[in-house]
Amino acid sequence: MCNPQSLNSDPKLVDAATLEFLNEKVLSYFGISKPIYLNKYTEEEFNAFYEGTIEQLSIQLMANPVKKDLKLQIHSYVNNVLNISIISAKGDKVLQKQLPVSMGSSMQNININQLSSGAYYILVTGVHNYQEAIKFSKAGE
Repeated sequence: MCNPQSLNSDPKLVDAATLEFLNEKVLSYFGISKPIYLNKYTEEEFNAFYEGTIEQLSIQLMANPVKKDLKLQIHSYVNNVLNISIISAKGDKVLQKQLPVSMGSSMQNININQLSSGAYYILVTGVHNYQEAIKFSKAGE
């Protein structure tokens, strides 16, 4: 049998200084500046937010199909360690490697000469739950 009870409401008011402190803590935790939160930002502030918080990494496969070396053009806005896995079309992990990446642009080569011809995926994971999958084909010699 249900025994209902009444709820006592006792709202409290928060002073402006405490509210400002809490807002700053929440924004800081999520990496969002006040101008971004208030939608009153400059183009420079938005670009810094986007590159530093949202799109910290971009990866481009430079040629497809690939014969010997995967050439990855990487642009990172933060220092990062990327976990690279190459997955066959059957779902088997055939190669795994860690790549330290410094802030800025770099070209990374991964030798795949030992792989047989066919379809593969590069699975790239990094900091802040970054994950990307890129499909490529390994060409025969």
